[in-house]
Amino acid sequence: MLKKFNINSNIVIKPNDHGWKILQEHLDEIYSDERIKHLKKPKVARAFPPNEKGYIEMQMWKFMEIFGPKVFHGSQNTFEKNIILIDEKYLEEI
Repeated sequence: MLKKFNINSNIVIKPNDHGWKILQEHLDEIYSDERIKHLKKPKVARAFPPNEKGYIEMQMWKFMEIFGPKVFHGSQNTFEKNIILIDEKYLEEI
């Protein structure tokens, strides 16, 4: 059965070491902007705080923005078992 999912809704992933590196590179890129260079760049674990099991939550569009260019056939895995978790509250009947 198909269900609708809005990309503004949250997903949960468990980044591996390579995934954390990609998240750090994303922060580095954002904070290299001259308009906000004066701000203190947060540590990656503060910007994307993991829960006690190492999972992080973000909106699907943000996930696609950060990981989309890095995930392709044959690429190195960026999150555990390539699994995205979605809370049922974000899924709607068609």
